[in-house]
Amino acid sequence: MPKRRKNPDSVREEAVNTLLAQALRARGISAKAERRGSKGVPDISVHLRSGDTIILECKWGDRAAGLESQLEQRLKDFPEVLGVIGVHYHEGIRYLDDINQALEVTNIQWWLHGSRGVPFPVPQPLRSGDVADLADHLRIIPLELEGRDRVAAAADAIGSALEKTAQQISTHARNSRLIADVIAKSDQENDKAAALRIGCLVLFNALAFQDRLASASDDVPSITESLANDLEGLRDTWLSICKNIDYVPVFELAAEIVKFLTYWPARKKAWLISHLVKAVDDTHLLEGHDLSGRLFHTLLTDAKFTGAYYTSVSAATLLSRLVFHDWPPRIDWADHEFPASLNVADLACGTGTLLMAVAEEAQRRHADAGGAHAAELHKAMVEQALHGYDVQLSAVHFAATTLAMLRPDIRFDRMNLWVMPLGAEGSKVSLGSLDFLGESEAAVQFALSPQETGIGVNNSEKVTGNGPVAETAKLPELDLAIMNPPFTRTSLMFGSLPEIERKKIQSELNRRLKSQYASALAGMGAAFVAAASPKLRPGEGRLALVLPLTICTGRSWAQTRSLIEKDFALDMVITSHDPTRWNFSDSTDLSEALLIATRRPAENDHKERRTTFVNLWWNPAGVLDAHRIAHSISTTPSTQLEETSISLLEVDGQHVGEVLSIPESILKGRKWSGIQFSRADLIRSALKLVHNGEAWVPGIEQTASIPICRFDEIGLLGPDRRDILDGFQRTDAITSYPMVEGHDTNQRKSLITEPDKYLAPLVKARPGRKLKPLNHLWPKSSRLLVAERLWLETTRVISIWSKEKVLSNVWWEVRVDGIPSEKALAVWLNSSLGILTVLSQRTSTRGGWIAMKKADLEELPVLDTRRLYPSQLQALSDLFDELSEAEFERLPDMAHCPTRRALDDGLSRILNLPDLSKLRDLLASEPVVSNRPL
Repeated sequence: MPKRRKNPDSVREEAVNTLLAQALRARGISAKAERRGSKGVPDISVHLRSGDTIILECKWGDRAAGLESQLEQRLKDFPEVLGVIGVHYHEGIRYLDDINQALEVTNIQWWLHGSRGVPFPVPQPLRSGDVADLADHLRIIPLELEGRDRVAAAADAIGSALEKTAQQISTHARNSRLIADVIAKSDQENDKAAALRIGCLVLFNALAFQDRLASASDDVPSITESLANDLEGLRDTWLSICKNIDYVPVFELAAEIVKFLTYWPARKKAWLISHLVKAVDDTHLLEGHDLSGRLFHTLLTDAKFTGAYYTSVSAATLLSRLVFHDWPPRIDWADHEFPASLNVADLACGTGTLLMAVAEEAQRRHADAGGAHAAELHKAMVEQALHGYDVQLSAVHFAATTLAMLRPDIRFDRMNLWVMPLGAEGSKVSLGSLDFLGESEAAVQFALSPQETGIGVNNSEKVTGNGPVAETAKLPELDLAIMNPPFTRTSLMFGSLPEIERKKIQSELNRRLKSQYASALAGMGAAFVAAASPKLRPGEGRLALVLPLTICTGRSWAQTRSLIEKDFALDMVITSHDPTRWNFSDSTDLSEALLIATRRPAENDHKERRTTFVNLWWNPAGVLDAHRIAHSISTTPSTQLEETSISLLEVDGQHVGEVLSIPESILKGRKWSGIQFSRADLIRSALKLVHNGEAWVPGIEQTASIPICRFDEIGLLGPDRRDILDGFQRTDAITSYPMVEGHDTNQRKSLITEPDKYLAPLVKARPGRKLKPLNHLWPKSSRLLVAERLWLETTRVISIWSKEKVLSNVWWEVRVDGIPSEKALAVWLNSSLGILTVLSQRTSTRGGWIAMKKADLEELPVLDTRRLYPSQLQALSDLFDELSEAEFERLPDMAHCPTRRALDDGLSRILNLPDLSKLRDLLASEPVVSNRPL
């Protein structure tokens, strides 16, 4: 900390303004402070790459009374500026000897007051942070103030142009088929209309990028100049750029598509792309990577144009910033050559969002470290550090555009972007990027084959600035593998291919996975993790992943968890408990997780490591918010599971999540339960109960031991719904085989139920199925039922009991010894402790929608009725009878539900447990239960 100043009054605001401007310039922000004594001149003027200006007016915190009126005056004097910001210097700065250092380590506060001459009608958030935080905000202000509207408007305009162009091209059946075939063969896109739209987007990307290049280089003609020779002239320009400059992945595919358009009558050629050219003109002013990059991302994440879903920009920003926190060791970010020496790969790069985020983060850290070689750094990152692989040619085209759009003024000698072949030809089977399973080299394809119809599997070519060169791709030893691999099950991943070809690919993939820590049941994501993991440097290499939340708890992901536990230290798991956005990928509502793990040394040091679980209550939708949450995560010490403290994440005075650290020994071989609740106290309570049989209620010192066992130790689960369908047909007519059919939460309100349907044994098997004999099904009927699927927001009861044995298509039948045990377990499962165990062991696919799979239910920790005193067992049975017909409120209302309170109080009395009301309150307010944010 700087030494204290003897005379604090000697520190003038003008001097601090100058030092602040210098600190901002050191971070790549063009900032200029006023001269001493200048009147009518802003304290600090900031000029952005977008051409906009931002004014900062600064005051000491104790002299801020007149700042509001000064900001109002600045809005009147400078109505053209994008933003006017008020800044409060912490009063303590003036008492410190080294003001430069004080600005670096002391928080300042700022807020946006107005834009374009107009004050905001609602006060903007008061932000706080250091100079680096202020620089981050200034970089992104164009997007925050106008960018979202501008991007949305531009995306609508371009989307309309794409649709009109596709419609115009489709009027010529043969040429539209040729264009669609190019995309269909490279992207395995069977929908010709979708393939044609993607082709039009490829054309727009190339036109827009030519427009950027022409404005930055005299060697590149404008679009108008190229079109002077019609579409042939445009194609010649693009091929010339490929040959003499670079950007092969941007222009070569587009040039091939234009070739088909040149077959049209001369009077119609230029008309075909007129809407695209106009869209480029209309969006020309959308400059700067903060805006143009997000424009392309907005277009690319619209499934009607690409048919695919990609990582959101905010999630990519969050992940890339966190993965580089305190890593790599001993890196000097001011030296632009050293960061560029890293090997970073995305084996499913899609449109390059994650690679773009890595490049942006490297530039941000370089600027914050005082580096002055941003252009050189980006050039080196793209040419040396970043490696992208994908099976879709159009995706690689978009990835190249994404990376190049960050700095259109830079010419690259090469891009390490590869299109991987996917298909089967004779005995040769290609798995795309998964050809790297167990291998460091694989055949690739990039350029279009000579045939009009598109790309050949055997045409192995490489993306370089000097044109395609036939060869294989090597996956180098990696410092970082960052991926959002496909979630699709392997049985569905290749559905666009012919059946014979698809079966060959699935067979080859299953063969390779047998020797890997990966299950085909988990989907393609598990295979990608297995392919990348061995390529990471021992001791330092990192995995950064976007995966379904089921990676943490799902049985099919168990082998992937084992792989990570064996070869990596699991550093951090980030999950969203924001019910408005459970996901980190665009255009999906599936629950997801961000994972960061570091490869263990070749010689394991056997040190006990810990995993940080970040449970976000607010999932950032914007890049600035992602930066600020990442900063909060990086600077907030996590509370430990063994403690009772709470570590809150804070952004601008708002609590946005919690951070909890769990020893890896507690996680190893188990579900990663640190993600199951948004708050540490519930995680602690759940793990104490599940692992130790200890009932602990946050805030109460008293604990109690409870006999706990796996459900399958005392119960036998009945047949699943498919088995019942293979053995019976449902009927309203009374038979000897009653069933409980529905789980309408407006009807299932109490602990007791009655059959509402009957089953009739089938005479013969259903078409394509095997008949399940009666003696394999009915003996598994039971009185105790447990819900198979739950939508927690509307659920009232987890388990119900029937006076007679039944089967069900939506409830699991569980046979246990004796009616008292059945009733006791129904009481337990509907208590707050029972709900706690169900939620702690659940596998969530989409927020509060959870499925209780048979294997998960068998492992569920439940009250071990065998170890209860007979008097306790009978008391629990009596408690069931007492409450059997009473109605329960929905789980979000459980805190105020008289029946749930009576059940909890009775359970506590019988088993000598602490008061469960606080636990009930916490569970009711959990976002996964209430579907409301905290």
